[in-house]
Amino acid sequence: MQTQTVPVSDLYGPYSLTVAADDHIGKEILRTGRPYEYRLLRLTASLISPGDLVVDVGANIGNHALSYSRHGCRVLALEPNPDAFEILRQNACRNVGDIDPRNVAVSRQAGRGSVRVRIPGNLGSAAVNVDAAGQVEVTTVDRLNVRAPRLMKIDVEGAELAVLEGSVETLRRWHPAIVVELQSKEVKQAVKKFLSTLGYSWLPVSLSGEPTFLFSVARRDLARVARQPMFWAHAVRRGGSRVRHMRNRS
Repeated sequence: MQTQTVPVSDLYGPYSLTVAADDHIGKEILRTGRPYEYRLLRLTASLISPGDLVVDVGANIGNHALSYSRHGCRVLALEPNPDAFEILRQNACRNVGDIDPRNVAVSRQAGRGSVRVRIPGNLGSAAVNVDAAGQVEVTTVDRLNVRAPRLMKIDVEGAELAVLEGSVETLRRWHPAIVVELQSKEVKQAVKKFLSTLGYSWLPVSLSGEPTFLFSVARRDLARVARQPMFWAHAVRRGGSRVRHMRNRS
């Protein structure tokens, strides 16, 4: 895989990021000179403070992990795809910040799995299938014994409910805010139902160009994001009159 180290700039200034040159995320970073999903990173920055712990499930090349570490957070970055993980490791080592990269998959129970990239040229499309002879370790968030996570970011290509089911004790004890990509209506409904049993509410408008949503037990977290002009400008473009009505009510 051909990689390229490029200059990138965010809220905290310039830095370097290694990307896969022919990958979807890499191409977007090269095009914009900004981190991938920059809007989402800007919006969720309001939820975290220096010293907070962020758990990044499906960390890919470390795009989000680096951004959160540059905010002063500690980041546990979990990525099963060995190609993406190698770039994640390089990025974590090169940049100043507290990032703990681990080459593991996350699900509802521990075991082994096989990694399959479903879309050529898109490292983020990697899915993990249960396989006792698989090359990658599968764990759960609860088994990692993370203490007081402030934010969980989850992007796992349809396995979101399994990740959350393996995080239930962590969610009950610490109530982290959750930013999760939900590509299908079926998974979205299942995740909403599951998290509602744990006291979570959500913002029903995506934070990104991808269908990525914020859930939190603390309604002030939802309000912090919903008050930002960047959120409403994007939301109105995507949601039209329904979102304008939501804004007027807020």
